[in-house]
Amino acid sequence: MIDAVDIYEKFDGKKQVCWDASSLANLQSCPRYYQYNNLEGWRKEVDATPALTFGSALHAGLEVYDIERFNGTPSKESLRLAIPEALKVGKTLEFSTDKRRTPETLVRSLVWYEEQFRDDRIETATLPDGSPAIEVRFEVDFPGVKGRRISGRIDKLCYLDGDLYIMDRKTTHATVSNYFFDRFSPNIQVSAYTWALQEYFGMPVSGFIIEVAQTAVGFTRFGRSLITRTSEVLDEWLNDTKFWIEQNDHFLANDYWPQDQTGCMNYGGCKYREVCNRAPRVREAFLEDTMRARGTANSSGPAAITHPIEKVKAKFE
Repeated sequence: MIDAVDIYEKFDGKKQVCWDASSLANLQSCPRYYQYNNLEGWRKEVDATPALTFGSALHAGLEVYDIERFNGTPSKESLRLAIPEALKVGKTLEFSTDKRRTPETLVRSLVWYEEQFRDDRIETATLPDGSPAIEVRFEVDFPGVKGRRISGRIDKLCYLDGDLYIMDRKTTHATVSNYFFDRFSPNIQVSAYTWALQEYFGMPVSGFIIEVAQTAVGFTRFGRSLITRTSEVLDEWLNDTKFWIEQNDHFLANDYWPQDQTGCMNYGGCKYREVCNRAPRVREAFLEDTMRARGTANSSGPAAITHPIEKVKAKFE
């Protein structure tokens, strides 16, 4: 059984002490975006898009499906149990104007997933307490920067032909192709998770499996790809991440996070672009008029893989 551990805080004042792939990506893409989004928590009133809601709903349904299959429930019955959970999480899709992401396309995606993967070669791994290795969280010390940690939540630990892999699920409207999977090399999440399990915990993880669902009005297409990292690439990721964490300490010491103007129009435009277009002296007032501040989410959540790790490692050795 995995031992209980304390719940750590993400921030010590304005200093982030527990980092994850999302916050690292925001800092590296634009320090100003990181300031507004992660440190100050400015959000628009409607922050959950149909794409995000659909992804969360499909993820919730597949989690139920995987757990039921792990427990020996027949595939069709597992699907029947998964659909209500997906619809509950995706209840706002009823009002979606995105025809690719509706309750109907959500149910269709689950049905087609069951048809394609009912005899899946991939098997969910078992944790030491006998439960499925699904939604497994880790939090580990980050070497080289005192008092900092890296955390993450693994969708699933699984076996493929006897080898242990980390699986992560994605949804997209883009065509499932080699071009789509190329975005994961390099990729912060893949490197962070692989480093944590391979290098920190010493677990025999062979790599990463990206499972993606492409959603369209008339179909859902699924694809998978194996992603690997060499030890040299992971060492470089470690050094780069150390640089960025220390760089953020510099931003904090000067109370200034510079803007990266090269990405302001990516993905339809940054949600803070109109803020940055204002003069610095009026930006705070503009933020207060157009958004709401949630503040920092100051709990990194309960850890599932943490010290002592020997019991977890032994299960997979």
